[in-house]
Amino acid sequence: MMYRGFINFCMANTFLLMTIVIAVNPVKAQNVETTELIAKWERLASRADEVLERSQASNDTLKIILSDLLKQRKEVYQRQVSSEITISNLSEELEALGAPPTEGSFENLTISDRRNDLNNLIEAATVPFVISSSMLKRTDFLIEKTNTILRGRLTQKLFGFGATPFDSALWIPAFKDLIGFFSRMGRETTDVLKSDTQRTLFLQKIPVMAVLLLGSILLLSIFVKGVFYDAFNFITDSQSRLVGPAIGVFLSSLSHLALLFAMLSIIQALKFSGLFGFNGMAVVNSLVPVALTLVCSRWLSENLCHDKLGLQKLGGLLVSNPVNGARLINWLGFVFAITIFSNKLAIAGSWSVGTQAILNFPLLFVESLLLFKLFGLLRSDPLLLDEQKKYEGSQIKFQLPTQLQNFLRLLILISPILAAAGYLYAAQKLINPIILTLALVSFSSIIFVILNSIFDVISEPSEESVEPLSRSGWALIPVLLVILIIGINVPIIALIWGAQGSDIHEIWLRLNEGIPLGSARITLPGLISLVVIFCFGFGLTRFIQRVLRTNVLPKTTLDSGGRNALVSGVGYSGIILSTMIAISSTGLNLSSLAIVAGALSVGLGFGLQTIVSNFVSGVILLIERPIKEGDWIEVAGFSGTVRKISVRSTQIQTFDRGTVIVPNSELISGSVLNYTHSNSMGRVRVPVGVAYGTDPRKVETILLGIAENHPQVLKDPGPSIVFMGFGTDSIDFEIRAFMKDVGYVLAIKSEMNYEITEAFNKEGIEIPFAQRDINIKNFESLKNEFSSNLDKEKGNKK
Repeated sequence: MMYRGFINFCMANTFLLMTIVIAVNPVKAQNVETTELIAKWERLASRADEVLERSQASNDTLKIILSDLLKQRKEVYQRQVSSEITISNLSEELEALGAPPTEGSFENLTISDRRNDLNNLIEAATVPFVISSSMLKRTDFLIEKTNTILRGRLTQKLFGFGATPFDSALWIPAFKDLIGFFSRMGRETTDVLKSDTQRTLFLQKIPVMAVLLLGSILLLSIFVKGVFYDAFNFITDSQSRLVGPAIGVFLSSLSHLALLFAMLSIIQALKFSGLFGFNGMAVVNSLVPVALTLVCSRWLSENLCHDKLGLQKLGGLLVSNPVNGARLINWLGFVFAITIFSNKLAIAGSWSVGTQAILNFPLLFVESLLLFKLFGLLRSDPLLLDEQKKYEGSQIKFQLPTQLQNFLRLLILISPILAAAGYLYAAQKLINPIILTLALVSFSSIIFVILNSIFDVISEPSEESVEPLSRSGWALIPVLLVILIIGINVPIIALIWGAQGSDIHEIWLRLNEGIPLGSARITLPGLISLVVIFCFGFGLTRFIQRVLRTNVLPKTTLDSGGRNALVSGVGYSGIILSTMIAISSTGLNLSSLAIVAGALSVGLGFGLQTIVSNFVSGVILLIERPIKEGDWIEVAGFSGTVRKISVRSTQIQTFDRGTVIVPNSELISGSVLNYTHSNSMGRVRVPVGVAYGTDPRKVETILLGIAENHPQVLKDPGPSIVFMGFGTDSIDFEIRAFMKDVGYVLAIKSEMNYEITEAFNKEGIEIPFAQRDINIKNFESLKNEFSSNLDKEKGNKK
């Protein structure tokens, strides 16, 4: 009653809104497109009501209705969005005209007419928007009702008791059903052969059948003789990392495709012969998925277990025992193919639940046993992991998590127990999806290895490359590949485990509708476009930076610091611009984001003031350039060369080859000694002390000659000798000279000291060292006391 009441309420509101449209705006009510949409929706909703009222409607009928409802919902939603955009644009234009005139005031006639037109258009667009909203609510209700019925039927079937295979009373009827099916198939073929017309047709089809059979024989010979395997083995033996995995798997796939087409040719010849009736055609049609299953299992066992190309080392699914793994996969594919064949025959022969339980239980038990052993081989082997760590390629391994493997093994153990208890359908819904999911994961693992190996080779630096970090730009490729493969596999796995195509379609529509955010709406295509546009802008920015750094700026007169500042500025500007364009592509209003950012900045300003201060200081350093990369500076008690200036900090390499990271705020607010700010010229100071009694003028002449003759000392301004004064132990002088490059100050000082030593030795000038005279008071009394103590010690010894 509640369901009927809700339907009647929605229909009444809908017809009321349609009446308002016709009464208020006759011109818009004549819109043919809107009228057709409403009529189409009413027909679909009425048909859905009738189907849902009949509890006998089949699942196929309900799925068709659900698919139609989803398509209709998409169309109605698009109309609603279109009306919403129209209303928004008209409202903005109306706001641009200003506030309406107050009572008693006059307004320009043109503006007044335009204001009235806009109000009428907004009113006309608002009613369809309300109608579409009502239609969406009713459509959502019908979709939810249909999904509820389908889920209820599935739940009832899963937990519905069927027949236990241990019931001996069912064995003989099951055997009779099986024999009876093939007996009917034989009788149908016999009846065809007894007919003169059918025999004549069969004889006429023999040439075409012969061509199909000859084609299958040719393809089988190609597979058996290993025509593609010769090239496969050649690539494997050549150990070519460039084409090995990709081409090897491709040639292996061609060989198995030859086998598949040979089997399909034989099946097509059987179909074309016309010798089979209903039951015979059911058998022949069942052979197609059987052939596909057998070929796929053999392909997986060869590429996954017989690891000729080293796919496991490249990150593929790890199998601890390849020989047993290949055998288990082949047998599992064979048993799964028989299961598919049995289910097809059960549908064609209308077998009872007991017959299906008797015939499928042994197959399900063998599948569970093979799967349990196979998952045991997929567990991580420490020895194999150690071998993988030696490989320098992919860091990402496409493996099943151990917890997931344990959970699946538990389901495998439960499946035969459910089948034995009489819940065959539930058991099959557990074991068959596990097999298909494992096959999908194995296939995805091989695809991941192929793509990853291609990118690994592309990113490998050539012999001519001088950039040792050229591969770092490809470091995230394996991660992106895994994310992409998982994104593709998620809906496929959902379909494998029982989700309907309509469910995936509905989720996709919901994602496309997105989440409203203010006047905009965040949708999945919008997010994808945001990521694509930002990545494109980021890559373009890096390309421009590389061109500037390697081709453009070296041809200018800018120094290295100016070049780095310009390249960094281009990088920051490109990233900011890419971000703004990417956000605008989603429909978000940047002005609204600016308001939100301003509000957040008030609260976060106190906590992030240090970071903001460093960021602003970094921008100032890049613009004003009080220091630049390559400068020799002293700051915060450290001395060294500036290696990198970023927006938050500056890296200084000390002369001990250590790296000091200094916040940019200290470089702006504090005092910094920059030895090479304007140029590399600097001054060296060499202190010298001589003994008292030495001629000061002679010392001055010697020191001045040493300074003037040094190749790094500038002639203008020339060096000077300063008489510093009379020290405690020496007469002190100091050489003061300007040099070309302050970076060699220690080397120049050392070389001058060597020359000073040689010159002073040659001239007999003494370089004094500190001397001290010690005077001891009461020396005689101390001497007498020491002698008396010594005599006492000698007397004691006697």
